[in-house]
Amino acid sequence: MPMSNRASTAWSHEDDQLLLLERRKSVGWGQIQQKYFPNKTANACRKRHERLIKSKKADEWEGDKLGQLATAYEHVRKDMWTHLANQVGAQWDVVEKVCYETGLSRIRTAASNYQKKQHEPQHVPSSARLPSSAAHPPTLNQLSVPQDLSVPHGYRDSGIGIGIDPFTSEDMLTATALAQVHAHSQSHHSHPHYHAQPR
Repeated sequence: MPMSNRASTAWSHEDDQLLLLERRKSVGWGQIQQKYFPNKTANACRKRHERLIKSKKADEWEGDKLGQLATAYEHVRKDMWTHLANQVGAQWDVVEKVCYETGLSRIRTAASNYQKKQHEPQHVPSSARLPSSAAHPPTLNQLSVPQDLSVPHGYRDSGIGIGIDPFTSEDMLTATALAQVHAHSQSHHSHPHYHAQPR
């Protein structure tokens, strides 16, 4: 076939058909350019071929094929969009309109940005943080425990009660310390603005 002598920016119908034909033979872009389109670049041939393929695919959806697609869409339209709308708490026809008006590219970008935001660490205001004393309650050794505890009535110095289980001064120290830990914990869980009214 004769080589094309047209300017690099002009493509004729014959050029397009030749380009499609040679590419179907799996001929490389460099070979196609050198043999048939010396006034164009190999990249220009590739770009032209891409546009031709896209246009051809779009043309395939005209006529009866597009009618079949439209009919099938009408049959599933409400169910399809309702499933999506239920996930965002909106009406199905509103979701359909938003998606069509936004476009696939912008929807994908919005989805990517939203997912990244969900994985970012959440900032906790300083006013909402627990005091260090509440997060780390004092140990038994840090609490003030009375040292001069008296033995309750009914207990001997040996710690052996009359008719009841043994109870030692060490037991009383432990019980007192636990009571203070409990009181300390309750004070941090009480409402900060609550004050008992005088009787």
